Amino acid sequence: MKNSTLTAAEKRISAFCARNGIQFKWQDLKYDTRRAVVDATDRTQFNDVLKKARRLSGVRVSYWVAPCSAVFEACVYMQDADAAAIAEEKAKQEIKRVDAWWTAYQAARNEGMDASAAGKYAESLYPTPSVA
Repeated sequence: MKNSTLTAAEKRISAFCARNGIQFKWQDLKYDTRRAVVDATDRTQFNDVLKKARRLSGVRVSYWVAPCSAVFEACVYMQDADAAAIAEEKAKQEIKRVDAWWTAYQAARNEGMDASAAGKYAESLYPTPSVA
């Protein structure tokens, strides 16, 4: 992640984990965001962390539980709610751009352009953002 300074919500997450003796790691995400990941080793720990984390203000809490496994596997994710909302909006914009790109590409293909020319045409209308 480019910006390594913690936001106020991320500081609350770190303090929450320290206060409760919870080990976590930061996971870098798309759109220059990150989230704290807590690996739960059993259902009791998972439910306890989830219940307590949901009380944190300004923090988006989500989770993942293995759908079928002989051994319990789960993660609790905590992220700055504002950063999560911005990333979600950027993702929606990217999906719209990709949908428009494919529509232009298919229209060009239907008009008889070959795949390469159709791709260049769609790219000229809806350019792929550069990755910095």
